[in-house]
Amino acid sequence: MDKMIEKYIYSVTRRCPEAKRDDIKKELEANIMDMLQSYPNYTKDDIEEVLHKIGHPMDVAYQYHSSANHVVEPRFYEDYKLSLKLALIFSTILAVISAIITSLTELDVNQPGAIVGILIGHMTGNVLSFGFSVFSIITIAFWSYKIPSIKEKIDTRLNNWKVKDLADVPQFEPDDHLKSRVKILIELIFVSIFMITFGTLFIVNYENIFVLHINGETSQFFNNDFKGVFTFFIISSTILTILSYLYRFYEGKESFYTLLFSTISEFYCSLFLVTILLLPNLILPQNFVMFADYFETSLLTITNIANIILFIIISIILLTSFISYFRRWIKYFKTRNIKR
Repeated sequence: MDKMIEKYIYSVTRRCPEAKRDDIKKELEANIMDMLQSYPNYTKDDIEEVLHKIGHPMDVAYQYHSSANHVVEPRFYEDYKLSLKLALIFSTILAVISAIITSLTELDVNQPGAIVGILIGHMTGNVLSFGFSVFSIITIAFWSYKIPSIKEKIDTRLNNWKVKDLADVPQFEPDDHLKSRVKILIELIFVSIFMITFGTLFIVNYENIFVLHINGETSQFFNNDFKGVFTFFIISSTILTILSYLYRFYEGKESFYTLLFSTISEFYCSLFLVTILLLPNLILPQNFVMFADYFETSLLTITNIANIILFIIISIILLTSFISYFRRWIKYFKTRNIKR
């Protein structure tokens, strides 16, 4: 047998069920030789032409499979995609929160630059590892339908389905689209007024925020070195938030991309704020000394209490963001098919 034909047949049969390989080899060889009879004294170019007429080895091998092979059964594919999207979104949120908690345990308040690097490093690693784990677990869970014992149980359950077990259809009014725009517009106006007013007052009066001592003297609260950081945070978070509302208003409803943009915007603001709160000497040291003198305790005690309060504030910020967007994503995936 010519080596070109031998290579072609091998490339086909190695992709076929082992029990059928010998029969497939004989059938292919016979077909090829029959086609080559049209080429007396055939050359390598003639063989190449015949083999291309038969097709690529992968396509030919696929024709010999009795049934299509899928990692995920086609009937479950839409549920698989939905589960994967939902799980990846929540795993990303959990990965970020986990990264922040881990970074806090490694916190060195004297090295603010290192804090940012540690956060980015942990977040990148966690997002990738959490995402890969979630993808693997969900894919294996859907693939397990191919296991006979599991398939039998699932088929039994699916065959015994009842209408009462199906999800209820969420109720909406015909003018829901218009109401949604009005609601978004009202929220946009109030949020914009609050953020712009509060942000402007905070930046303008940054140096005037003070702590009043018992003797009537005042002490500046925030470190002037970080006014630029606060200014950038307030301006960028205000712009992102307003853009998020404008995008939702343009769409007129909560869509996948508007919700994704809102989630990114929210966690940008939360993570930036957490980073600012972790800056060393954000609150001027003389304020801690003043509190220690007032409560007649050590500076170390006041510092420890301040750190506890700081961690509580950070926890509240992160948990509030997580719970809020967890509920919004759940609501979105429940109602996403209603208006199709």
